[in-house]
Amino acid sequence: MGMDINSIFSLANYALFHLYFPVLWLVYFYKRLHKENINSIFKVSWISYIAIVIITVSGGAWLLYQGWAGSAVFSYLLPPQSNYFYLVVFRTLLFHLISIALGIILYYLIKLIVKLAKAGFIELFEIKLLALGAILAGWSNLIVYFAAISAMMLGASVFINLFKSGRGQRVQLAPYVLLALIFTLLIGYKFSAYFGLY
Repeated sequence: MGMDINSIFSLANYALFHLYFPVLWLVYFYKRLHKENINSIFKVSWISYIAIVIITVSGGAWLLYQGWAGSAVFSYLLPPQSNYFYLVVFRTLLFHLISIALGIILYYLIKLIVKLAKAGFIELFEIKLLALGAILAGWSNLIVYFAAISAMMLGASVFINLFKSGRGQRVQLAPYVLLALIFTLLIGYKFSAYFGLY
């Protein structure tokens, strides 16, 4: 039995976002554990993200066009009869545009708070990683993403404080951001879907 357009698009979207990025960030998490430089995660993630957005938006638009063109009902929604087709395609792109905008706002907001508080508990690298993770997670998964970071950091802080050798040390944010995005894209997005956000 053949797959419909929505099934094909959902499968491609899942493979490119919910499988690729967790694997990519898991590799960088492994590198961080081995004290390797992971600064290239920004370049690799951004190039991958832009390429995947182009693929999913253009590919989804092509599949939608083919599906509607073969339907006596939906063919009237295609140009030149109607511009509704462009509206549907733009809605798909809008999800990513909102995510990028929120990620940029988050970056500058946290940077401003750290500057005003003159706090040394977070590094610029970690702020960038946090914002990038928010973009990759998508705006609809931000609550799950931040909840995962908070829960992991809280659990780690309690564990660290049980041992004298760990007391007073700054808790590194980067590992929790890496793990939180992996969790959010693999499993956490289901919580967003359950509450009607995704």
